[in-house]
Amino acid sequence: MKMLLLVPDTGQREAAISSVVIDRVVGMAVTILVGVLAVLFLPVVWGDRAIMGTLVVATLIFALGVVALFSRTLFRWGARLAPGFLWRRFGERILKAHQSILGFRQQPGILFAAGAISVLRQAVICLSVFCAGQAFGITAGPLAYVATIPIALAITVLPVAINGLGLQDHAMILLLATVGVTAAEALSLSIFLHVMRTCVGLTGGLWFAIGRRRMPAVQLAAGAVGGMGCENDHLQPVR
Repeated sequence: MKMLLLVPDTGQREAAISSVVIDRVVGMAVTILVGVLAVLFLPVVWGDRAIMGTLVVATLIFALGVVALFSRTLFRWGARLAPGFLWRRFGERILKAHQSILGFRQQPGILFAAGAISVLRQAVICLSVFCAGQAFGITAGPLAYVATIPIALAITVLPVAINGLGLQDHAMILLLATVGVTAAEALSLSIFLHVMRTCVGLTGGLWFAIGRRRMPAVQLAAGAVGGMGCENDHLQPVR
């Protein structure tokens, strides 16, 4: 949906695709990084094989994926594994979108800025769940949430459930159990997180629907970031 909404404003389908992909990549990187740093300061989970194993595997898979995403050679090699009928239909578009993604390598400042915003987002989510835990009478400290919530959120991006329903709940029950939170308490926190995310999303959607009209593509292009050094000048990463 984000990609579809960006295309009319930019007039560049590949740039719209690449910007959303990079948004997901940066978000996952920050989620894993926050989880790793928090675990380092939470010795109680060091001996838990489930948490440590999940964190290690997720980090390795993500790192491999990022390397492949920003490597033209590895990406084209991996593309050969796609079914022929799919590649014949979408292959050219995929390669153009990947070319647009490669342009971000020459503008690391954009990635760092997006990462900083994502760190703030993760901190706010952990803080909100901690406050909910205090309201529910849960005694776990804030560091426990910082160490577990990002990992649970990282698990929910797996494409096996709608918006992480069920997957997030089980992940939070498993992870929060290591810091003394009961299954019932963890489930209540997970439900709170579902409700909070839905309410915030609906609020933003309503604001978007009734708010000011979006600027024409020409105005956006005039204020957008300058050339990114892509091989194709018309493929520009979108802020």
